[in-house]
Amino acid sequence: RLRPSPAAAMAAAVQGQTPSGGALTTLAQGVHQRLGAGGAGEKPQATDVASAAGEAAGAAAGKSRVAPPERVQVVCRVRPSDEYASSCVSILEAEGGDVIQVEGMQRTFAVTKAFGEDSAQTDVFDYVGRPALDYILQGYGACIFAYGQTGSGKTFTMSGTPSSPGLTPRIVRALFSSLASQFADFTVACQYVEVYMEKVRDLLSPSQARNPWDARGPKIAVRFDSKRVQIDNAKRLTFGRGAADGKAELQGAALGDALSDRVLRDVEAA
Repeated sequence: RLRPSPAAAMAAAVQGQTPSGGALTTLAQGVHQRLGAGGAGEKPQATDVASAAGEAAGAAAGKSRVAPPERVQVVCRVRPSDEYASSCVSILEAEGGDVIQVEGMQRTFAVTKAFGEDSAQTDVFDYVGRPALDYILQGYGACIFAYGQTGSGKTFTMSGTPSSPGLTPRIVRALFSSLASQFADFTVACQYVEVYMEKVRDLLSPSQARNPWDARGPKIAVRFDSKRVQIDNAKRLTFGRGAADGKAELQGAALGDALSDRVLRDVEAA
């Protein structure tokens, strides 16, 4: 839920707009109108974020609206090789994307974008995370999946470390920073679940049962209600200006930092 700040509303009015409410890790990013959809793969770790009324943000900020890609964007990242082996992966630039070539294999792999061993977390965020967030703030949905074999770097790419944060914390910080600078009031809802073998469990309210996948109580269900993806019977956290640890005087980037710290701290505690 979004309410533009007076400054943002003025900016929108000036522009004639009406504000309203070694190994490989592959990222599949899909963006569709009102719905986030992505690829699937082995042992996925995903962040799925959507805005209930985000189309107001682009207009309120006076930004030009950019339509999301019509196809799933496939991004590959090569994990650095260790000291005992040299890399066997080569990345070649081609028309319309990159081509990955693996030593000893005749087959090549065409992807939207490939990052080499020397890529930084900021590189991946700027290419994958920031555009997805821009689409969300225009009212679209976005979904990012990271998949690959064990040890390929999925967790590092998605979560990162305190000194080198990954996609998820960077997107959370950028989201709240953008909302805090553009809107006088807003609410962000967050759910955190794990899907495994067609079963879903709530990570914000973990079961203490020996087998958490078959715990008693209402089963968590993921469904599509013709407009958006809904997760039933899972705990939902909400964050707005009032959730910044009582620091009502915070504004702009400081407020965004306080809220993102709160979200990430609550998720880590769970």
